[in-house]
Amino acid sequence: MKIIRRGSTADHGGSSIDLKAPSFAWKKSDSCITIKQSNVKDFSTKSHHSYTVNPTLPELNNLIQAVAAGIKT
Repeated sequence: MKIIRRGSTADHGGSSIDLKAPSFAWKKSDSCITIKQSNVKDFSTKSHHSYTVNPTLPELNNLIQAVAAGIKT
C-alpha cells in the first residue's frame, strides 16, 4: 500500500512511503476496517511512525465503486 503526500500550498513534488505488510482487521465498535503498519520510515527524516487508517463502510463502498468503474473502462 503506497501513501503519497504533496504540499497543499507549497508543492515541492510528491513524497511517498510504502506500507510493506499492513494488518487488516474489522473494528466492530466503529463499524470500520482498521489498517495498521508499525515502524514506517518517515517521508523526509530518520524518524519512524505507526500508521492507522480507518475507512468507514461508506468510504469502503466509494472505494469499491471507484475500482469497479475503473475495471469497466
